[in-house]
Amino acid sequence: MKTSLLLLVSLAISTQMLATHLMGGEMTVEHINNNNYIIHLTAYRDTIGIPFATTANFKIFDSNMSLIQSDTVVQDPGSGNLMAGYPYGVEVYFFHDTISVPGNGTYTVEWLNCCRNAAIQNLNAPLNENMSLSTSFTHFSGPNYSSTPVFLAPPVTYLPINQPWQYNSLPFDVDGDSLSWTIDTPLTDIGLYATGWNTPSANQSGPFSLDPITGQIDWTPDMLGNFVASILVEEFRSGNKIGEIRRDYQMIVIPDTTKCPRISNFNIFPKDNNGHAYMNLSANTPVSIIMIAEDPEGEQVYFSAFGEPLLPSQNPATFTVNPYNITDISATFSWTPDISQSRANPYLVVFRTQDSKFSFDETVMFYVGNTTTGTAEHSYFESENIYPNPTTGYTHLPVTLYKPAKVDIAIYNTLGELVTEFDLGRLDSGEHLVNFNLKAENGIYFVMISTDGILQTTQKVTLNK
Repeated sequence: MKTSLLLLVSLAISTQMLATHLMGGEMTVEHINNNNYIIHLTAYRDTIGIPFATTANFKIFDSNMSLIQSDTVVQDPGSGNLMAGYPYGVEVYFFHDTISVPGNGTYTVEWLNCCRNAAIQNLNAPLNENMSLSTSFTHFSGPNYSSTPVFLAPPVTYLPINQPWQYNSLPFDVDGDSLSWTIDTPLTDIGLYATGWNTPSANQSGPFSLDPITGQIDWTPDMLGNFVASILVEEFRSGNKIGEIRRDYQMIVIPDTTKCPRISNFNIFPKDNNGHAYMNLSANTPVSIIMIAEDPEGEQVYFSAFGEPLLPSQNPATFTVNPYNITDISATFSWTPDISQSRANPYLVVFRTQDSKFSFDETVMFYVGNTTTGTAEHSYFESENIYPNPTTGYTHLPVTLYKPAKVDIAIYNTLGELVTEFDLGRLDSGEHLVNFNLKAENGIYFVMISTDGILQTTQKVTLNK
């Protein structure tokens, strides 16, 4: 392992002499009060490259993309610290700026810096490309203000060649708006993609892909080197897009035969029809789940968790780590959700195991049901919960079945013509996330959901690819 790591570092030095330091980052906007917002920039640098700039320039544009403000800000205290769990130095930097917008409308904020890492394999000429980080948000008249989504799980960098790897940035919106996430080409300026980007090279059995339901990235890389990707998260309210964020980051595939640490008893979670791990919880009923993290090579292992239930609130979940020894540890996820936390949409939680180089994320969907609701005679649907809406094709609908039933979906256009049908088969009682890919022309469609041949609900969805 030491030989592999030294090889990686020497290759990085030889290919990055006089090259940039930029490894990735993201920009978000937080509403404070009235017309006032805070812009947050987080950026990552490897210590092999040139030093990071001590200031950052934020450009703010209105809905016509006219520049209305340009601010230069200095690094926040705490910038430049090394991140734990990396073979060589990765530093994180923070910048923020307080702005006031002139009125209602959509605004875009951008920061860019030149240039990208010369070692990036999946761009044509990375040294000719900026790294552009941007975000857009909509200012409404009170009280319906909006902050942008954020990423709850920090990025990771290193992964071994020819081994399955999972990572989830875990997008989350504090305002409860609908989110849709996709893999996108990195930007070199606002609205301008870096040239020649292609999906990171992968083993045929494990292509680089992002799960549209959970946001988890799966990848089995088959090539050494640096690869870049951008996670685009779009925010919708009442069917209208009101903002977006993106995380731009590098992944470095190294020649190492050690395996990622894993949760050895992850099979305690059942899988739904789409292969997603889930657990059904009842309001006001405590649950404690013990998981064990192990490292196959006997390295020290670390265990962490991220997700909405763990955020500071009146009734948060807890994640308590109890080490057995350095190579295997247990952790307990505990939560007693109250009645106000019951809902049809699942809570996403990411459990991350990590050693000195590699990490591995497992994503679990927690459904919280209302125990005061009596059992119905047929399926119960939250008709307003199709999301995202508008959609680019992948569409999801939380469904609760109070008894097993055969579930079918029929989709019609505005002329009443059948576009497509989906037979989901017989589903067990409980909570499910029904999802389908609507392959059709842009427009408005009606989604009709039936159980055991009985129509239960009709929902309208807008397709906008």
